[in-house]
Amino acid sequence: MTKAELINKEVYSFDDLCAIVDILRAPDGCPWDRAQTHKSLRNNFLEEAYEVVEGIDQEDNAILREELGDVLLEVIFHVGLARDEGAFTLSDVTSDICKKMIRRHPHVFGDETVPEGSIQDSWDAIKRKEKGAKSKEDTLRGIAKSLPALMRAEKTAEKSGFALLRKDAIPAGDEIVLAGEELYRLCLKQVRSGICPEEALQKYLNALIAHPDSYQ
Repeated sequence: MTKAELINKEVYSFDDLCAIVDILRAPDGCPWDRAQTHKSLRNNFLEEAYEVVEGIDQEDNAILREELGDVLLEVIFHVGLARDEGAFTLSDVTSDICKKMIRRHPHVFGDETVPEGSIQDSWDAIKRKEKGAKSKEDTLRGIAKSLPALMRAEKTAEKSGFALLRKDAIPAGDEIVLAGEELYRLCLKQVRSGICPEEALQKYLNALIAHPDSYQ
């Protein structure tokens, strides 16, 4: 698809977006786009994902629509980089996710019966099998280290059975780890109460910002 064909269209398709990204990254395209790498775009991806979440939290469809487009752009950009490196293609990405969805829904795409209240447990069991996780340690290592600390703490609490380090496992005098333990204990308390620590802190911060006259 040429530049001329893409200009001034009323409605654009997924293929049009892919074509636009290819044009931007072409030798005669945009120098900034050509210079990008997976790593240079890392924080962009995080920012766009959080802006999608903001649209969801605000129940604002206009923001959600725009930010989903930005995330989609990031996905296509990363796929283009990978394709040029010979790592994988868009077809590989879509095939992988389609196969995953079919595998993890045996009660929909197979003849397995999974009670409604056990669907998440079934998903988790299939995921552990796929990842070769044979122990609790394997499962915990599979939690993304790039998650915000509160979200990572919540997942770790749930998947570890609310485990805590023994005191003798903490290096003597390591005040940072001890402070981390204190924070983690607070997270455990909230998770046990059915409260998401990340959501709780975000709501408090929103209230703090919204009511400056109420500061202690």
